[in-house]
Amino acid sequence: MASINNGKIAYAREMLLGAKPARDDVPCTTCDIYLKMRKDDHWLERNPTRAATPARIDDALLRARRLYDIGRLSEAAQIYHAMLAAKPDSGEALYGLGLVAYELGHQEAAVNYLRRALVQRPGDRGISQLLGKALAAEPGA
Repeated sequence: MASINNGKIAYAREMLLGAKPARDDVPCTTCDIYLKMRKDDHWLERNPTRAATPARIDDALLRARRLYDIGRLSEAAQIYHAMLAAKPDSGEALYGLGLVAYELGHQEAAVNYLRRALVQRPGDRGISQLLGKALAAEPGA
């Protein structure tokens, strides 16, 4: 199996930063998210903590949710991690990472993220329900 950090992935990262031109052999060029970024000349930031304005965090959250919804879990997780780097107490990012971990079958990580998310958003029924499912799915549960 090829490494996730192969040349195409590295090039795609540079494309999403606006540092490299589109290349036909990189699938990002047909992605709606990439096309909108190119059209709006609104690229990802190399240092997400520098760009941690509320509007950019909301944009990032929306992008991550869309990626999650279409099954691009690792890309969604990257955005959620960048959001956490910018705002370590982000209940939304923690919940998103919990969702991704749960979908990937990483129950221990899902439980960890969801517990942290629940601290930030106490009483959130969605987080509580997913936490219950993740706890039930943990080995030895």
